[in-house]
Amino acid sequence: MRRSRMTATIFSILVLSALAPARAAEQSPIVGTWDGTWDSVQGQTGSLIMVIEEKADGTLGGKITVSSDGTEIYSAPVKSVELKGAAFQGAYDAPEGQAEILIEGTLAEGKLVGKWKVKIPGQELIEAGSWQATKKP
Repeated sequence: MRRSRMTATIFSILVLSALAPARAAEQSPIVGTWDGTWDSVQGQTGSLIMVIEEKADGTLGGKITVSSDGTEIYSAPVKSVELKGAAFQGAYDAPEGQAEILIEGTLAEGKLVGKWKVKIPGQELIEAGSWQATKKP
């Protein structure tokens, strides 16, 4: 009887170990750290680092750090991230909270490429541009 309990325990450990890689394989391809650049329609340019993580509830979120001329402009939590097929969408609030930045793009060959825009409730679009990022290994 003692031997069958030990065998059952070992079997359970082996089964759970085999399932762990399968769960990791199901992780969204956008989870990770993305290093990239941005530009605006007004001619500004800079770099960005976006970290996308899977939250405990299974949704995606993270953090974005935006820089220009090597100086950090801001860092903000990414409040929503979604990948449907190859279409990427995300949003975060400007640090002062007065505007929302919407990011959208396409995932192809390990690279995200798209457009961004700043939206202030009740106002016309005030800023926009493009961005691209490559996933760090």
